Amino acid sequence: MNKKIFLIILTVITIFCIVFGTFHHLGISTKGYSSVSSSIRNGLRHGKFNFHFDDDDFDEDDADDWDGFDFEDDDPKTFDSETISEFRELDVNLKVGGIKIERGNKWEIKSKYSNSLLKPAYSLKNGKLSITQAANNKRSVGNNKCNIVITVPFGTELEKLTIDVNVGAVELSGFDIKKGSIDTNVGAIEITNMGFKDLDLDSDVGAISIELVEPLENYNMTINSDLGGIVVDEKNEKRHFSQKSSSDKHLRIDTNVGGIEVK
Repeated sequence: MNKKIFLIILTVITIFCIVFGTFHHLGISTKGYSSVSSSIRNGLRHGKFNFHFDDDDFDEDDADDWDGFDFEDDDPKTFDSETISEFRELDVNLKVGGIKIERGNKWEIKSKYSNSLLKPAYSLKNGKLSITQAANNKRSVGNNKCNIVITVPFGTELEKLTIDVNVGAVELSGFDIKKGSIDTNVGAIEITNMGFKDLDLDSDVGAISIELVEPLENYNMTINSDLGGIVVDEKNEKRHFSQKSSSDKHLRIDTNVGGIEVK
């Protein structure tokens, strides 16, 4: 068996194991495989694994009417669209859902979901915003999806950012963080115009793209991809890239199946 055939078989087995394990963990029925499996087939065909965030616009008419509640309440509250208080720490944990954080005119969160089982919830206490999906006992969410958009004002710098998504993409732009960790099982990660001191990016199946706000030499970097090319400053680096810097900025990126681009 030559090397090319072996790599193809290894790729298919790896993807199957990751996707099967993800859906088994989520409790999604076999009907829910179609959207992800279709993306994987296209990725194999074109050599890309993106799984991008769905850019459907949020319609204010879709939001429910709310009577208001205490932002400092310990219990998470479900939401469609809410203006919220300022926060300095963000923790996101989603089973199925894309998350986008971008610069806006105010502190606000919006969600759009195709199934009530995926309706997200949040709590905001002591400057920490936590977003999850409401617990449910049903085993199947089929091909449904959920997207969340958070807007933060100009000049925002978060102390800590933690995002963990099983199936869904992550897009970040227009703010700064001190320390961040982003992990997706199936989904792309795309970052532009975001300063940071310490950042970890990890995707099992999905591409990772980051546009640095400072010159490349200002970062300590360690980048690895099991199956997927690495491009740093428009140069191909195969499966591994690392560099040391005298600065205090650190960037670590890992993918199992998916390309990585740093620019």
